[in-house]
Amino acid sequence: LFSFALLFCGVVQMAYWRSTYQQLVENAVKDVYDFLYDDFTRNSSNHSKQDLTAIHSTFLCCGKNSTFSHYSSVENETCFAEGAPLKDCLQAMENRATGLMAV
Repeated sequence: LFSFALLFCGVVQMAYWRSTYQQLVENAVKDVYDFLYDDFTRNSSNHSKQDLTAIHSTFLCCGKNSTFSHYSSVENETCFAEGAPLKDCLQAMENRATGLMAV
């Protein structure tokens, strides 16, 4: 429930600032994702896992694209594979933020 409230507040804030602070909003969303991703990598936190799972299902993405490895334990535990390969979350967030800012 806390994860949903946090995500909802982030979406409301992103919608409010979209016309003025496009780059700032995009970077903030990516920073939150990076923080959750790193926190789960280091601590395997259940809260981070729930938040990452919610982000992955919201943005229809999975993890970070890395040239050094394909999937890590983060992607294996928090992504939903439904047949189609999911895109990199940082790129998906950038595309979504850019699309919202164009409205």
